[in-house]
Amino acid sequence: MATAAASHSHRGAGRLLQRVTGIAVQAVKVAGMAVISLALIGRSALLFIRFDVKTAVSIVLYGVLSWLCGAGKVALCTLTAALVGLAVLLHDMPTDNAGHRAGGHGFGSALQENTVEALQALLARSSPGPLPELAYVEFDIHETRDGELLVFHDDTLARALPAGPGINTAPEASLLAQGLDARRAPLSALTAAQVLSFHLGGRVGCHVPTLEQYLRVCLEAGLRHSIAVEIKGLRTDAGRQKLLELLQRYIKQSEGARSGRGEGKLYAHFGPAAVIAFPWAWAAAMGEFGTRENGHWARAFAAAGIPVKSCVLHSLSLTYGF
Repeated sequence: MATAAASHSHRGAGRLLQRVTGIAVQAVKVAGMAVISLALIGRSALLFIRFDVKTAVSIVLYGVLSWLCGAGKVALCTLTAALVGLAVLLHDMPTDNAGHRAGGHGFGSALQENTVEALQALLARSSPGPLPELAYVEFDIHETRDGELLVFHDDTLARALPAGPGINTAPEASLLAQGLDARRAPLSALTAAQVLSFHLGGRVGCHVPTLEQYLRVCLEAGLRHSIAVEIKGLRTDAGRQKLLELLQRYIKQSEGARSGRGEGKLYAHFGPAAVIAFPWAWAAAMGEFGTRENGHWARAFAAAGIPVKSCVLHSLSLTYGF
């Protein structure tokens, strides 16, 4: 009897410790995301500079309050309100997502990240019923030297190529003959054909997919979740326009397909499809914040109905602000 009571007590203590540990881990994650989010907001500060009536009223009100209550107190209250507001915005975001890099993990597993095989496996898992841990399907894109948009995370192929001789020896030698190191050359310096000649993880037939191919797989599988295309590298106006047109077409076709099956589970911040990026990556791809080039592409994506969001803080639009 006493042994059973002790065992029950130990199990209760274990569950309590597990719960406390889980809460602590979540708190650390949220704190880290808050710090990063503040940095991202600061980096894209030009998004919030608007010369309108609301801005003028806010400046006047802040000045009056500073005069009446003291600038220090008002600044402290403003910072506190900003942190509370940020915590609320972060609470609305998923902390774990099974759709990250299309559900793949590195290049040593059976399902390699950002590959068609990983995407198809993820879609197959979600087709019988909703996956609670799947918030949206996320993948990354780079533009190649000849203007193709490829789905890949890193700037180079190094992590995807096993060391030593193997199936990739021939394409590596071909690039080397052209003065290019397959493990160091950025994707922007390679053509699509050169990149696609490599077998990811040394697995025969597993290649870097194109964005167009990826979107087609999503449509054919009847994906009912949102997709998020993270910009890693865009170099040309042609590449930017191609991204816009592919996503615009995908949104139209996916909405038509969903109308016959119900709306599905779309992530509120993204809708059917969104572009996501770190602010510095968006500025590098579309022009620095506040420039005419950046404004042109911000308006173009907004007109096409494609949300552009910060990777870490999904409430932050990189074309408008909050």
